[in-house]
Amino acid sequence: MSLLFRVIYAAHASSTHHKLALDALEHLDCPYASRWRDVFLKHHVDYLTGSKAPDVKFKDFTNHVLHVEQSYWGGAPKTARKWYARLVEALEDRAWQDAAYCAGVLSHYYTDPIQPFHTGQSAAESNIHRAAEWSICKSYEQLREQAQRESLYVDVATPRGSDWLEQMVTNGADKAHEHYQPLIDHYDFNRGVKDPPAGLDDYSRKVLAELIAYATVGFARVLEQAFEEACATPPVVSLTLETVVATLEIPVRWVTKRLADAEERRLVEAMYDELQRTGKVEQHLPEESRQVRAAVEREQPAPTATTRTTPPVAPEIVTKPAPPDPTTISAGSPLSTRQPTPQPAPQPTPTTSDTEPAATPRPFVSMEANSPAAAPQPAHSLRFYLDLSDDVVDAPSIGPKTAARLTAIGVRTVQDLLKLNPESAADKIDARHITAQTIEDWQAQANLVCRVPNLRGHDAQILVACGYRTPEAVAGAAVATLLDQALEFAATREGERVIRSGKAPDHDEVSEWIACARQARSARAA
Repeated sequence: MSLLFRVIYAAHASSTHHKLALDALEHLDCPYASRWRDVFLKHHVDYLTGSKAPDVKFKDFTNHVLHVEQSYWGGAPKTARKWYARLVEALEDRAWQDAAYCAGVLSHYYTDPIQPFHTGQSAAESNIHRAAEWSICKSYEQLREQAQRESLYVDVATPRGSDWLEQMVTNGADKAHEHYQPLIDHYDFNRGVKDPPAGLDDYSRKVLAELIAYATVGFARVLEQAFEEACATPPVVSLTLETVVATLEIPVRWVTKRLADAEERRLVEAMYDELQRTGKVEQHLPEESRQVRAAVEREQPAPTATTRTTPPVAPEIVTKPAPPDPTTISAGSPLSTRQPTPQPAPQPTPTTSDTEPAATPRPFVSMEANSPAAAPQPAHSLRFYLDLSDDVVDAPSIGPKTAARLTAIGVRTVQDLLKLNPESAADKIDARHITAQTIEDWQAQANLVCRVPNLRGHDAQILVACGYRTPEAVAGAAVATLLDQALEFAATREGERVIRSGKAPDHDEVSEWIACARQARSARAA
């Protein structure tokens, strides 16, 4: 394991899916294996963002499972095939950054059915599912060391036939399901809620170490197949700069991990208390378990990609979308210049979820797209959504009550807000929740919307929360880095309040933020 690999692992790998995706790179056994590792490490932000996207962005949880005893109910095989096709296309196009993202997403759909609790559904499993996964995450390094110590990293065969990938997903589910009920019986919730690793006994650790090894090696074989099918040769990349950047980010990542751990602990403790009080977990049941349970209860035939009784599924053809036509919006139109993404109707069966970006896939970008110079030009005509002369209530974060407080101290327009002295204004308003820092954030948000075309209020709130307080800062951002930060913020409670019923930013939207920021007008012109 190289120094760079260890640095990225320490700085960025905060979940089981991050770690599985990174560990698979160490088990590549193909031509140019070391160069392939370097490509994925160079684009580690995209790779790791992709590995968590099914959980934090797509939330298509019925595609994360394969219920062995229900005629292989679940959408994991078909969804894995879809993202494999996208990975191969990106490799053929030498779009390395996009290939890293697609590979990360694919890793999630391949490895999830190798988690035993994703191979069946029962009340007993739902009660402990989240807690057990947390125990696995907090024990991952120890389980990996056990797998190495006990030589559990054995090769995983790649089946023949056009449905080889679907077979691999199904084989993994078969292997994991053997331990479905035993792991439920062996998990100690009483100990795990206080000390996550303590919830796993020796039997559980042995089983999970073997499955982690199987998933890691298996995904390495999947990547090798993609490299071969695409006839791709990896470029020689320099990793010196990325090493420095990743090293500098380590303290921030440690803080993020601690916050994530605290949130996970609160959820698991709430589930434990409810289970002790009522005998089941319902109020605090995670959305993942709730969605899968509801789909199972509907008892609809599942359009699985692979079963032991159905013919092989031909690979799905994935084509690039045509570029959107430029849209011109009249000066008086209040509509956003971004095209809204249609919201799908709830589906009763675990097909490939419409919540994942099938209709609007991430654009294929060049290897240099992680640098500021690679952001695309805005796809739409330019329009500014805030002017200095606008009423202060129109500024981001300013509702009617806050506007009334500001008006009381003489702030009536956006220009008045930008001229405020935050410290003295906070003293005059005299409200506990309105501090000088709060006012500075309002000013930064308003400045962004005034100066950056096509930027809306909630966009500015996300940018400021991520530390991008000026158009110049946004213009100089790397797409992948800003996307990673925006998705992390979107997953917090504050982020959920900002986004409300909308969707988290995606690669296209972040790219447009950066491109539009490069066409920002001066503060005077606003």
